[in-house]
Amino acid sequence: MSRTGRWLLVNLAAFQIVWWSAVLGAAHGLPWAGPLTALGACALHVRRIAPTTRSAELTMLAYALCFGLACDATLMAFGLIRYAPGLGIGPDWLAPAWMAALWPTFATTLNHSLGWLRRHPLCAAVFGALAGPLAYGGGVALGAADWPRGALAGMTAIAALWAVALPLLSTLSAVTVIPAEPEPVPEPVRPLAGSL
Repeated sequence: MSRTGRWLLVNLAAFQIVWWSAVLGAAHGLPWAGPLTALGACALHVRRIAPTTRSAELTMLAYALCFGLACDATLMAFGLIRYAPGLGIGPDWLAPAWMAALWPTFATTLNHSLGWLRRHPLCAAVFGALAGPLAYGGGVALGAADWPRGALAGMTAIAALWAVALPLLSTLSAVTVIPAEPEPVPEPVRPLAGSL
């Protein structure tokens, strides 16, 4: 496997580790586990990328955090999801730190393991509409959240939100940070010697 391929797998695995740490930590009274793991993953990510793009990448992580807090506040305001308690930081209408930590960590994938979605906005919308409810539903099933208005209402709203959010975040990362991993350019076809 190439160095780039290994990096893409590490990038995706890091997000999964943070997701599991955040969700299981929240479900088992350890709300600091997610933010601590996210901080480590984001720090390693920023250290790994090219120095010339670090400032832009940090800006993208901040955008994703703000965007995510707004999305989760909206879901909470409409009673579509209720999260397990966090660290007790911030107002009640704001998602807990363990949930907030997932947004910038997710943003680390947008130019790397999920960078291909930037060239395919329709795929990003479908992927978001499917993966968003699965992720939130997984969190509910593990005890980190619940559906105050029922699973159907919550998952439908999250599917709609993520069908817009993923293409939007992918596009934002494209204009904020760096181009996605370039697709390989095929070698030109050369005629065989003596065939012409």
